[in-house]
Amino acid sequence: MDRLRIYPWLFALTLSSAYALMVWHSENMIGLSGIPIGADYITYWSASQMAEHGRLADSYDVVEIRSVQQLAAPVSSVWGWFYPPTFAMLLAPITSSNYLASFVIFSIFGLLIFTVAILRIAPPARLLHAMLLAPAIFINLGNGQNAALTAGIAGLGLSMIGRQPIAAGLLLGVLTFKPQLALPLVFLLAMHREYQALAGVMITTVLLATISVAIYGWEPWWAWLGGIELANQLNTKGQLPWHKMSSLFSFLRAIDWSIFAAQIAQAIFAVAILLWTWKRFKHLTASPLRHAAWCAACLTLSPHLFNYDMLWLVPCLAWLAIYADAFSANTMRWLMPAATLIWIYPLAAPLLQTQLGLTLEWLTPLLMLWILHHAERNLAKHRNTT
Repeated sequence: MDRLRIYPWLFALTLSSAYALMVWHSENMIGLSGIPIGADYITYWSASQMAEHGRLADSYDVVEIRSVQQLAAPVSSVWGWFYPPTFAMLLAPITSSNYLASFVIFSIFGLLIFTVAILRIAPPARLLHAMLLAPAIFINLGNGQNAALTAGIAGLGLSMIGRQPIAAGLLLGVLTFKPQLALPLVFLLAMHREYQALAGVMITTVLLATISVAIYGWEPWWAWLGGIELANQLNTKGQLPWHKMSSLFSFLRAIDWSIFAAQIAQAIFAVAILLWTWKRFKHLTASPLRHAAWCAACLTLSPHLFNYDMLWLVPCLAWLAIYADAFSANTMRWLMPAATLIWIYPLAAPLLQTQLGLTLEWLTPLLMLWILHHAERNLAKHRNTT
């Protein structure tokens, strides 16, 4: 147990020191690797700035948004904006004209939401620090991404479904700014007949879209639809960083499968996982294990997921920790190493990807589902013997 308390702090100190060193040696907001401080956040900031000046539709044009990104840092390449207009609207209150200040505020806000979710999911005594110091947190921060925000919203929303299904749905509806994660969650809500939560999701979705149209008009929505096609083309042709992607599709394309074959395999894989998750956990009404399974399953649907999105697995570990005292000693012998592998893999993934030339991170949601399957079976046996 002492190791479980010490190791997260050691990893956190190491990763924080590495990031601080990169910031210290940066010049004009450009790090040693040539990537701007905040990385992908430069896209969020640029789109928000364009939205503030009534040019949100232009943010979907890579030439237009690059000119704004130059105001934050002299980047040599362009970071495309592929989010729906609702995300730019949600970013507006926490974005300022100062790029670095906006990045810090955005990062802190995401971490606060994530922390609140973890505190709601599991008692503080359940290795809270291990959840909040997970390597995936630092991967997300280093990439300037929104995984802490989306994982926090998912964790909060799902933890509320049992007692406050409508409120839970209203909160989960915010996730529609990232459709590749919201869509499988909607499917799972419908498959498990969580109709009140589903209604809440629809209300929030329609409300956010309506407000965005009132503020920005319809043009950004048409531009976004065109951007989806561009993002799909970039992914299928390998112009997005496959080594950072976490989908079966990107894995198969990296080993030279055709676009069509990889797409078919991804579709079959996603449908099979969603159906298995529904069948395996449908009897667990408002159960933490079911919520964890939903989060893990959501990471299998889209071909457009990245390594930082695997932060969704940390709330799964928090839900699993609730039952730590109920597991038998034999179960803990395999459960702890398996859970530790999920926790630490984002740190080891870059090295493995460099050595193998492949991304295997898409397997971690499957490992999580396997853990949850056996954990639930173990708990069922425990209930039957007491």
